[in-house]
Amino acid sequence: MKKWSLTLIVITFLFLLLFAATAACSQPPATTEITPALKPAEFEVGPITFEPPVVMAGDVTRVTATVKNVGDIASTYEAVLAIDGQRTDGKAITLLPQQSFIAEFEVAELTAGKHTISIGQSQISIDVLTKPTKIAFASYYGDYYNWEICTMDSDGTDIARITKDAALDLHPTWSPDGTKIAFESTRESHNLSSIYVMDSDGKNVKCLTPEPRICRFPVWSPDGKKIAYCVMRRGGTGTWRGGVMTVGAAEILPDAIFIMGPDGGGKTQVAGGWCPSWFPDSQRIAFMSNYSGIWEIYSSNIHGSEIKKYVSFPKARANYGSSLPSSEFPMLAVSPDGNSIVLEYFDNTPGGGQDIYVLKLDTGKVTNLTNKLDGYKYCPTWSPDSKKIAFTLETTNDLDIYVINADGSNMIELIENGLWPSWQR
Repeated sequence: MKKWSLTLIVITFLFLLLFAATAACSQPPATTEITPALKPAEFEVGPITFEPPVVMAGDVTRVTATVKNVGDIASTYEAVLAIDGQRTDGKAITLLPQQSFIAEFEVAELTAGKHTISIGQSQISIDVLTKPTKIAFASYYGDYYNWEICTMDSDGTDIARITKDAALDLHPTWSPDGTKIAFESTRESHNLSSIYVMDSDGKNVKCLTPEPRICRFPVWSPDGKKIAYCVMRRGGTGTWRGGVMTVGAAEILPDAIFIMGPDGGGKTQVAGGWCPSWFPDSQRIAFMSNYSGIWEIYSSNIHGSEIKKYVSFPKARANYGSSLPSSEFPMLAVSPDGNSIVLEYFDNTPGGGQDIYVLKLDTGKVTNLTNKLDGYKYCPTWSPDSKKIAFTLETTNDLDIYVINADGSNMIELIENGLWPSWQR
């Protein structure tokens, strides 16, 4: 009996041990929770877009692209704008994880042709078109006093007469945005030359200098905020130093360069001379003077100080003998890029003539562009890209507008019956 009891005990123990082992094996294993690693900041640049859809040379173009942080950590990204592989701008953009931002840049003065614009790893190709421009000029309609302002495309087509008045309308100059034209005219009751402004289609004519002065040679500043002009001599005396008039207390001084607002306000004398022309920064004005006894080119800041002399022309003279209402004095124009000055003058030596010259400001070199062309050449004006020059050619029977490259090559006739061209910028 005891033997069976012992056996039963052993069997029971083994059964319990087996049950415990089976139960232990059936329990799920203990686990350790693992946190996935955070993805570092990573930036993606979306497709580049630009406005306006048609880009013209010299226009401001708005370039945008969306930058997104696809990582799990906030960070700062520098969006770099490059044009044709050259960095032109950059912006630091701080983005949270999965946050997006529109990077926006303004690109100014792209030249005509194909350009590659990139922001980060995204890029796009843009075809920049040559901006269509116009030339304003004066044209003859019957008698001496019937000179009117006209416009045409820069290739000599689409000619439009925009003034019609029994007076001399001369020397047009464009506002930078192309919406206005300033000009000189004798239409005021005092019958002296005054400065006017009108819409580019000839409407809304307004006199800016109604006072009885001889006001000529208007030229609009590149920033559109000022018009420079010349008050011509009517007698009296002034104070001159080094060929340049000093600013005195008198309101009117002989042959004085003035500036005013495009509404005619804020008239201020700058210097003595004539034919003002603005430098690209709208802070300096070039002009001609001969008060030292010879023709010279000067410039002054808009406050009448920091006067600089560039070159002298001891062989030049005025009064070209023309019966046309052109200019009794040499004319000049600063190139839009500020690197050169084109001018006219009469070389008063045997074999000399009235020609168009270019002065390179970095070297002081003066080059005659038109000495192989017979006739009187005057009233030069620059194309917006500083590569071409339009001017008037006067011969015995004709008065025509020509265009020539700035290096003197490829001279072509644009139109007949044209004086004082002014190229829209």
